[in-house]
Amino acid sequence: MRGKLYYVLACVVTFFLAASHRSEFLWFLLGLEVMLGICLFLQVCRMGKRVSARLRLPRTAGQKGEKWQVEVICKNRGYLPVPEAVVVLECVDLDTGGCSRFHASVMLEEKSEAVLSFSLQALHCGVVGLRVIQIKVRDYVGIFQARGRIEKGSAEFSVLPQWKQEGAQEMPEAWQYAGEGGEAPVQQQGEEVGEVRDIRTFHQGDTLHRIHWKMSAKMDELLVRNFNEEKECTTLLLLELQRQEAKITREEWDFFLETVASLSFQLLTETRGQYVAWYDVETGEVQRSYVGSQEELEYMLALLLRAKLYDYGDVAVYYKEKFADERIQEVIGINIRGEVRQQAEEAHRRA
Repeated sequence: MRGKLYYVLACVVTFFLAASHRSEFLWFLLGLEVMLGICLFLQVCRMGKRVSARLRLPRTAGQKGEKWQVEVICKNRGYLPVPEAVVVLECVDLDTGGCSRFHASVMLEEKSEAVLSFSLQALHCGVVGLRVIQIKVRDYVGIFQARGRIEKGSAEFSVLPQWKQEGAQEMPEAWQYAGEGGEAPVQQQGEEVGEVRDIRTFHQGDTLHRIHWKMSAKMDELLVRNFNEEKECTTLLLLELQRQEAKITREEWDFFLETVASLSFQLLTETRGQYVAWYDVETGEVQRSYVGSQEELEYMLALLLRAKLYDYGDVAVYYKEKFADERIQEVIGINIRGEVRQQAEEAHRRA
């Protein structure tokens, strides 16, 4: 904007000088200034149509306090180099609505692309919405600018709690993902690794690696594999998201998430898969996710970050109504304050 004002001011001064002195050279110079402005304007408009921006996340989740990268790929499809392309990235905390904006610029050669990398860090758990607001290109003099196209401009990043505490054991190899097709076979005593018990329809909370793609394509619906460890799961983490106060602070919410993550990870180090369940206010049903590996732990936490607190309700009763026929030998309850209580199967059945 400032460059435009200076350029218009120069044209006005040249006009008054040419009119007062009646100089042919000054009139010629004024004509060159006007023609130059028109050419620069048309040129930057053409460059804007040839430049695009695309948002890319190298990973979609990370632990609280970690630095993570957001990449914006700027591409120039034109035959002219772009002296400067300015990208504006907006980050929104979906829990509080807080917003921050970051600017970065890059020069683009003809028929080329460049990657702008933004290094971000979150101090609290939650979901961060990322959006490329705009990409602008400027002409060679810096007077005019035009907007480019945004091909893919939005994404979400899940800021997970920290769970691997100091002195914790490494997760056994049998509990880590291996092999082709993204399967995660889990070895239990007296069972064959990766044995599939049956195939069922896809439910909310199932991870993508359990999908049987060939059978799903044949039946025209999503089907998942049931492994041995899922059938023999006897441990349940029951999360109580009922408010105990009018407002929950970010620190209290972080402590609750860290308690859930640490306890779930500790069970994994003991080669114990578990169900994690909570009541989902939006769907009106119990949300349940099986955790048998670190990847499934991250997936469960990403779902839990989007859960809403409620004022009234008993998740134990809701769980019993939906999964009445299951055999759960150990139920570990965690309330919103992060307080843990353990109960046997009989106590859970009386809930």
